[in-house]
Amino acid sequence: QLIGICGAGAIGKLWAYRLGADNCLFISSRKTTKGEISKARHNIDFEITKSHDADGESSQLSIPLLSVTEITHKTAHLNAVLICTKSYDALEAALCLDKALCASIPFVLFQNGLGSHQRIVGNLKTRKVFAASTTSGANINTNGQLVLAGDGDTLIGALSHHSEGISSKRIKELLTQNLNREPSRDHQVEYSSNIEPILWKKLIINCGINAFTALENVPNGEISQTQTFSTLWQELIRELSCLAPKAGINASEKEIETLILDVAKNTGNNISSMLQDVRANKPTEIDDINGYACKILRQQNCSAHANQELTRRVHALRD
Repeated sequence: QLIGICGAGAIGKLWAYRLGADNCLFISSRKTTKGEISKARHNIDFEITKSHDADGESSQLSIPLLSVTEITHKTAHLNAVLICTKSYDALEAALCLDKALCASIPFVLFQNGLGSHQRIVGNLKTRKVFAASTTSGANINTNGQLVLAGDGDTLIGALSHHSEGISSKRIKELLTQNLNREPSRDHQVEYSSNIEPILWKKLIINCGINAFTALENVPNGEISQTQTFSTLWQELIRELSCLAPKAGINASEKEIETLILDVAKNTGNNISSMLQDVRANKPTEIDDINGYACKILRQQNCSAHANQELTRRVHALRD
């Protein structure tokens, strides 16, 4: 029951930890020559800790690493591939894997936002493509350790129409059967017959939290105390309320506000992935979160000023 994982960031390593070295391998989507293969590092080694304290207890894990070239040459049998790259790298990775791997191997997307999901489904016409939404938290600390920031559940559902049916349930079975590590016994993987509203709901929540954390350098629970929040929050809530029907939510602006603030409170100590990227001086996924919200709001002839301003300010952090 071998699972491939493309992307060795926090989410990729979290799933490697849950699945264990016997059940998964990392895949580099970059093609390599035979000479490069012989020199390549064939494992990704990392430490796992449940504490933000650098001196806290930790365990170690070593996961095999193959390039797509090696997988093709060795005809490794994979039951599924989890694409855990950042959203801006996801399409290129998916296209590379699609060319290299057997057409029957399904892909599961773990990206934030929604833009990359649509681009991948639009380009992979025959591949079975699924999306996952998880409430688990993880980040990479300054020592390179994987910090388990909170366990949660994962919902998986079909994105491409030809992915529906028994194969969708098979994805859930594959991941559930292979969960063999703490805290996995408290982690549930469920199949959703309609994943898109769930992804939209997560997008709305991310639109209301991530940019504020990145701009103000604060954990989730402190966004409401910031200047950017006080300036843009009410306008942002009005805009996000226009997206609520796509998430299957028949809610007032106040209810949307409560939804977002409850998540921020419940994950108060978490460092958002966007803030992690800013601190590491890496590109963020803002274009597929607030930027994607802008695109859809304009298509609906709704105001997108607050989402546009948050997108602009996050981009400006790297200018």
